[in-house]
Amino acid sequence: MGRDYSENKWNQLLEQVKKDNYLIQEFIDIPQIEMPVFKNNKIYFEEFGYQLGVYMYDQEISGYYTRTGRKNIIGSRGESFIAVNYLVDSD
Repeated sequence: MGRDYSENKWNQLLEQVKKDNYLIQEFIDIPQIEMPVFKNNKIYFEEFGYQLGVYMYDQEISGYYTRTGRKNIIGSRGESFIAVNYLVDSD
């Protein structure tokens, strides 16, 4: 989110929320990968950021997922898509 604003505007936003119940984290560059986009019956490729995640159930790993997006925030506050993950046996 901070990268989406000028330094002055970002500082103003921080002042507004510092007395509220917000979590502020350091921004990191996320990895990028070209992914297919389907629009108007055409396929083209765009750069997407991605984050890997792990599903946990009863304190055990039960699956994996990937969130992707083209904006600085990948999640409900920004643009977010879920990509399928496959585990492949190399044998």
